[in-house]
Amino acid sequence: VPIFLGIGILLQISGQTPFRRVAVVAAPLVPILIWILLSVTWSHFPDFSIRRAVRFVMETTAVILFAAAYQDQYKLLRVIYFTFGFILMLDIALLGAPDISFTPDGYAGVHSHKNDAGIFYLLALPVFSLAIFDRQIFPSQIISTLLALCCLVFLGLSLSKTSQPLTPVCLALTIGLISIRRFGSDHTLVATLIIICANAIAAFVMLVGFDNVLSSIVEDVTFSGRTRIWDYALSLFWQSPIVGQGYGGIWNVGVYSLSQREFLNVTFILKHAHNGYIQILSE
Repeated sequence: VPIFLGIGILLQISGQTPFRRVAVVAAPLVPILIWILLSVTWSHFPDFSIRRAVRFVMETTAVILFAAAYQDQYKLLRVIYFTFGFILMLDIALLGAPDISFTPDGYAGVHSHKNDAGIFYLLALPVFSLAIFDRQIFPSQIISTLLALCCLVFLGLSLSKTSQPLTPVCLALTIGLISIRRFGSDHTLVATLIIICANAIAAFVMLVGFDNVLSSIVEDVTFSGRTRIWDYALSLFWQSPIVGQGYGGIWNVGVYSLSQREFLNVTFILKHAHNGYIQILSE
């Protein structure tokens, strides 16, 4: 993270980016960053909160500096495209070493876990899909198409329950973005495409049955005990619904984390709420 932040600072110095541009990019994120830092004062575990809050601020600042450094958004898209493409090539190469790349839970490739792999493919898919229709990102439509198809294949191989259910939503949003770029302000067409995709997904779920869809995706309609974790996190929210429990001040906090496991009757370390919205709500 410090290296990433340092590169972002060097980009600003070398490019002499106006401070106003950095401020405009940062403005939407400043309130939540201030809130996260302030939450240290009321967190039950301030040492954990300050460590995690500082790391989050460093990561976010680095992303802001990178975004502000590229006035040409196509240049930034090309950087992301080539970076994602390089990582995907490594994942393809590691298919030849299944002992390293495959885990009992699914395909991880060069990533630390199958869920990290799934999230990567979910993020890379719209980038490659946009490049199919916009040659300013990358000139070869064939290569972009192959990379997008590889993302879908690896998304299936990853068996990532975190990412796979979001794939139809990701594709629907990508189609909407491509339609806006190709047809300008014809929002009727975009809305129609999104409605068609949403109806197709809803029809599939109704046809197969909601429980069957859940069972095929997560194998357990109680989400492997996660519903107990969500109930617990929501109970913490109701204890302090206005200011929250403090950023990062709930999960995996030493002995307290072990008592959480015993209380909730789960066998894994509680690093998070296993649901981003509920976690943000409770923290």
